[in-house]
Amino acid sequence: GAAGSRGGAAAGTSGSTSARSGGAGLGTGLYGYLLSWTTRNEVQLMRLGVHPDQQHKGIGSRLMSDLLEYAALCSEGQEGAKVTLEVRKSNERALNFYLLHGFTQVATRRNYYPDSEDAILMDRLLLPQT
Repeated sequence: GAAGSRGGAAAGTSGSTSARSGGAGLGTGLYGYLLSWTTRNEVQLMRLGVHPDQQHKGIGSRLMSDLLEYAALCSEGQEGAKVTLEVRKSNERALNFYLLHGFTQVATRRNYYPDSEDAILMDRLLLPQT
């Protein structure tokens, strides 16, 4: 990962499932984090966040880059491998961030969140490594 970032994998419920978390910071402060879930040929991004005072400094993009690199390694040689996520329909900043990083909108999950807001399902296919 990048200087100042940490990531690791934790054992899951089977040999083909794992959880991963990572963070980015300087010194002792944590300024950004992500959580993902890996199973077979899919990595599900569960959470990605950057402290408001540290946004627009490339931290989120670096975390995303690290996740995509990790996903490519996990899915090496698997056809149809992808990274998926859900994002609130009203969260235009996040939607634009994910579009910028190569994700496409594939479906809407109606009433997905506890407050009944819809979620946009997005994914990014992983190209085979050459």
